[in-house]
Amino acid sequence: MVEAETLIEKLPWSADFEKDKFLKPDFTNLDIIAFACSGTPIGINIPNYDDIRMDFGFKNVNLGNVYPIPSKATVKFLPESDVDFLCKYANESLTLIVALHELLGHGTGKLYTLNDKGEPSNFSPETLNPFTKEPINVKNAYTASETWG
Repeated sequence: MVEAETLIEKLPWSADFEKDKFLKPDFTNLDIIAFACSGTPIGINIPNYDDIRMDFGFKNVNLGNVYPIPSKATVKFLPESDVDFLCKYANESLTLIVALHELLGHGTGKLYTLNDKGEPSNFSPETLNPFTKEPINVKNAYTASETWG
């Protein structure tokens, strides 16, 4: 089995974009009886507050029984030769996609924040954007009282 740290090292950006201390998450599968919202997610990362995740850790939850089950009749825009393959492996591949999304999307990335004086608190302004090769724009960082939500 591949360890999370091994995957994180292969990401296409430097460690400057990752949490200072990685806490390995717990990954759990839950079967949902009811979900009171307009759309049911297929995975969640709890808690959603980044400061709590950094200090205490987090749990990735796969909501496995809410996955859509493809059938030959419902698959559109795919060559007929690939439909059986999709139907056979859809559940397993979606579980992997959810696990990687929760781990790499929510579990490792750093939210750049500014202190009360408006100065970078957890990053260097000289850090380069891996895609543009330009310095990180301090104006895009969160203030001390903000979070992604």
